[in-house]
Amino acid sequence: MSTISRDRWRRILAGSLALGLIVALTFSHAAITRAQDTPATLTWITNPANNHAYAVLTGCASWHACEAGAVAEGGHLVAVNNADEQAWLVDTFDGTTLYWIGFTDEAQATVWVWTTGEAVTYTNWYPGEPSNSAGTEHYALMNWTVPGQWNDGHALAAINLGIVERTSAPPTSTAEASETLTRTATLTTTPPTATPVLPLRLYLPALWRQDLGYLPGG
Repeated sequence: MSTISRDRWRRILAGSLALGLIVALTFSHAAITRAQDTPATLTWITNPANNHAYAVLTGCASWHACEAGAVAEGGHLVAVNNADEQAWLVDTFDGTTLYWIGFTDEAQATVWVWTTGEAVTYTNWYPGEPSNSAGTEHYALMNWTVPGQWNDGHALAAINLGIVERTSAPPTSTAEASETLTRTATLTTTPPTATPVLPLRLYLPALWRQDLGYLPGG
């Protein structure tokens, strides 16, 4: 048996490390892709007082992203119409987490409206709010300092949760469930094509393949 030179051992070791890195990156990419392609499933809760369905939308990059996500779910960010609904929201979704709600004055400063188009019949601002600090706070959030109370914030404030409200119940019929699945499929990306499993020798660096007899020597 011929003795493998020290230089070739170094090349084999370097090839092993490179192969390990390639394998680790491949599995990491596959795991990230699967996570990105899996749509979040909302947990809907019905308010018995109005029969509307509510859920928490997560991962919003901005108020606008939360509102767009709510619309995609067949609703809007929540419109709070009275003190009873506000109390129910606090009891159901907690009174400490900051949530975006569907109240904004972005179209006309100081004129606050619901994204649903409903009349404004109730507000619950924290004392001194809305303040429109720096002239950029045009979007309402709840649970500011006191459970249920509101503050105005910048659209890109570090809040990634919003409460969605649907005036109809979550999908229960076969037809509506099918429509929801179609919408979800449209919003998600196409799953990646599976990577074929090739013989191990094809992944090896050329020098390593030569050392192990897969390539003719030079």
